[in-house]
Amino acid sequence: MDLTLTINYCDIWLKIKGFYTSAEEQTYDYPGSPPDFEIEEIYLVGNDINIIDLFNFSMYDELAEMCIDQIENK
Repeated sequence: MDLTLTINYCDIWLKIKGFYTSAEEQTYDYPGSPPDFEIEEIYLVGNDINIIDLFNFSMYDELAEMCIDQIENK
Protein backbone atom coordinates (compact mmCIF):
# COMPACT_ATOMS: atom_id res chain seq x y z
CA MET A 1 0.00 0.00 0.00
CA ASP A 2 1.20 3.52 -0.77
CA LEU A 3 2.05 5.48 2.38
CA THR A 4 3.54 8.81 3.39
CA LEU A 5 5.32 8.83 6.74
CA THR A 6 7.07 11.48 8.80
CA ILE A 7 10.35 10.23 10.30
CA ASN A 8 12.88 11.96 12.55
CA TYR A 9 16.31 10.98 11.19
CA CYS A 10 19.39 12.50 12.87
CA ASP A 11 17.20 15.32 14.29
CA ILE A 12 15.89 16.14 10.80
CA TRP A 13 12.20 15.63 10.06
CA LEU A 14 11.67 13.86 6.75
CA LYS A 15 8.51 13.09 4.80
CA ILE A 16 8.97 9.71 3.14
CA LYS A 17 6.70 8.36 0.42
CA GLY A 18 6.83 4.69 -0.44
CA PHE A 19 5.14 1.33 -0.83
CA TYR A 20 4.67 -1.02 2.13
CA THR A 21 4.30 -4.78 1.80
CA SER A 22 3.39 -6.65 4.97
CA ALA A 23 5.13 -9.83 6.08
CA GLU A 24 3.89 -13.18 4.84
CA GLU A 25 3.75 -16.08 7.30
CA GLN A 26 5.79 -19.20 6.81
CA THR A 27 3.87 -22.30 5.73
CA TYR A 28 4.82 -25.87 4.99
CA ASP A 29 5.44 -25.06 1.30
CA TYR A 30 6.55 -21.42 1.58
CA PRO A 31 9.39 -19.95 3.65
CA GLY A 32 7.52 -16.64 4.19
CA SER A 33 8.84 -13.14 3.63
CA PRO A 34 9.69 -10.18 5.87
CA PRO A 35 7.89 -6.84 5.66
CA ASP A 36 9.27 -4.41 3.10
CA PHE A 37 9.10 -0.66 2.54
CA GLU A 38 10.26 0.60 -0.86
CA ILE A 39 11.13 4.29 -0.59
CA GLU A 40 10.09 6.28 -3.65
CA GLU A 41 10.59 9.89 -2.51
CA ILE A 42 12.15 11.72 0.46
CA TYR A 43 11.39 15.35 1.32
CA LEU A 44 12.30 17.67 4.16
CA VAL A 45 9.12 18.45 6.08
CA GLY A 46 7.78 21.72 4.68
CA ASN A 47 9.75 21.46 1.43
CA ASP A 48 8.75 20.20 -2.03
CA ILE A 49 12.21 19.19 -3.26
CA ASN A 50 12.88 15.44 -3.50
CA ILE A 51 16.22 14.79 -1.73
CA ILE A 52 16.39 11.00 -2.17
CA ASP A 53 19.67 11.27 -4.12
CA LEU A 54 21.44 12.72 -1.05
CA PHE A 55 21.20 9.41 0.83
CA ASN A 56 23.58 6.46 0.44
CA PHE A 57 22.40 2.84 0.47
CA SER A 58 23.01 2.23 4.18
CA MET A 59 21.07 5.38 5.13
CA TYR A 60 18.32 4.36 2.70
CA ASP A 61 18.06 0.91 4.35
CA GLU A 62 18.01 2.48 7.81
CA LEU A 63 15.17 4.81 6.80
CA ALA A 64 13.21 1.89 5.33
CA GLU A 65 13.59 -0.02 8.63
CA MET A 66 12.44 3.04 10.58
CA CYS A 67 9.38 3.27 8.33
CA ILE A 68 8.55 -0.41 8.85
CA ASP A 69 8.90 0.03 12.63
CA GLN A 70 6.57 3.03 12.58
CA ILE A 71 3.95 1.18 10.50
CA GLU A 72 4.03 -1.99 12.60
CA ASN A 73 4.04 -0.23 15.98
CA LYS A 74 1.01 2.00 15.39
